[in-house]
Amino acid sequence: MTEIVFNVMPLKGRIKKIEIVGKFFIHHVVCPAIDEYPELIDSFKVKSTKRIGAENEIIRWLCKVTGYIERPVEYTAKKTGEVKIGQFSKMYLEYLEPC
Repeated sequence: MTEIVFNVMPLKGRIKKIEIVGKFFIHHVVCPAIDEYPELIDSFKVKSTKRIGAENEIIRWLCKVTGYIERPVEYTAKKTGEVKIGQFSKMYLEYLEPC
């Protein structure tokens, strides 16, 4: 049986775009559709310290889910005009190794 590790998972997807931000490569990845006519296609960004593939390449890898919650921010609700406080979360998939 495969050991399950919290916040680590295997993924498969096609690299659509690669950006360099600071010392990281940010790979924009789309996953295969579950059915023939999907309304939404799963897509996400994978952060790594090296290039993990080329654009349009299909890759399989282990990634780690990481992230943080930003500080509270005030905003005004468009419909009611009420001032509210919200927090956004940032989630990243970090490349670990091919699988």
